[in-house]
Amino acid sequence: MKSRIFVTLCALAVVLFSVGLSWADSFTELSFSLESGIREDSLDWNIADSDGSPNVLSELEWDDLEIYQVGFTSKLIAENGKVPFATYIRLKADYGWITDGEVRDSDYLGDNRTEEFSRSISDGGDGEVWDASIGGGFQFSFFNDRLKVAPLIGYSQHQQDLSMEDGLQVIGDGVVVPVAGTAMPDLNSSYDTEWHGPWIGVDVVFALGARLLLEGSFEYHDVNYDAEANWNLREDFAHPKSFDHEADAEGIVTECALTFLLSNHWKLTGKASYSNWETDDGDDTTYFSDGSVAVTKLNEVNWESYSLMLGLSYDFF
Repeated sequence: MKSRIFVTLCALAVVLFSVGLSWADSFTELSFSLESGIREDSLDWNIADSDGSPNVLSELEWDDLEIYQVGFTSKLIAENGKVPFATYIRLKADYGWITDGEVRDSDYLGDNRTEEFSRSISDGGDGEVWDASIGGGFQFSFFNDRLKVAPLIGYSQHQQDLSMEDGLQVIGDGVVVPVAGTAMPDLNSSYDTEWHGPWIGVDVVFALGARLLLEGSFEYHDVNYDAEANWNLREDFAHPKSFDHEADAEGIVTECALTFLLSNHWKLTGKASYSNWETDDGDDTTYFSDGSVAVTKLNEVNWESYSLMLGLSYDFF
């Protein structure tokens, strides 16, 4: 149902954008911005046992992931004097590499995270992230063009390739799991995620002065979540695909920016962004080295991200 709704919205959007662009008297903006900055992410997930008890069997947390990020934003705005709006298209993409972070891996025998029998801490400071988004709609102007509002629909894809290296067993009995204090220098596991699907949102621009703009955006995403892991030290698991996760998810993305007009074409922008994503319950499918497969409940996945970016843009019109 979700895919049919989105295909319908996209088809409608293509028609409206095509009509809007064909009617255009003039293009008022075609801009391209290069940006760089810092970002901090956290991601966690947990699963239940196959019979439902314990309700949290295993839980992974990537915390304080420090990321250096580069990206670009492009906007196309076309106006027509016969209608009270402009056609508005926005494209964004960014890439980041993880430089620092910590991973906690805990396993429990009792419900509600009790009777913890295994815990390890490892280095999560390797991997990469990337995001891509396209959206479009119509921009409306108010108060002699001081305020501009553009309702949007779009599609986005977000990916994190996360790592676990140089582990240390913190809680362990030496029988079922390694004894506490055991180092795991050969740990080199991965967890790769993908969040993809449609979104709706709004972009707002308010002129604080002749050369200073306050810009903001809000997006609500209704997406699919997929992840694939390789647990390299688990000999009973298959490799390179040890297990995967699937679930429906949703997220919000917000952004606030100050833009200073350096000239008629050049702009300098400082931007702060925040996003929060979470899944419904889904499926955890484990693939064993003997060829067997087991499915249990994925309780939840949570992802939170903050970023600060500085960008320089050029407007061709």
